[in-house]
Amino acid sequence: MPNQPTSNTNEFEKSVNSEVGTNIKDGLADKARQAGAALTETAQRVGDQAKETASSLASDAEHRFHGYMDQQVAAGAILPGGSPA
Repeated sequence: MPNQPTSNTNEFEKSVNSEVGTNIKDGLADKARQAGAALTETAQRVGDQAKETASSLASDAEHRFHGYMDQQVAAGAILPGGSPA
């Protein structure tokens, strides 16, 4: 009869190992979901910041262009489609 306790012990160990393995898998899956969510949030913030920066640069370029054109007109330049004064 010494084989019987060993068999019960092996089944118990298998059951415990199975539960531990499931808990580890669930924990890792949860960590992976959290990491994915954090990555998505970071990518969204980076994208928003890039759009804001591009918009700011475009606005700055437009202001500089208008300033340049104003200087040219003040200096007597003829704009395309315009006629000499």
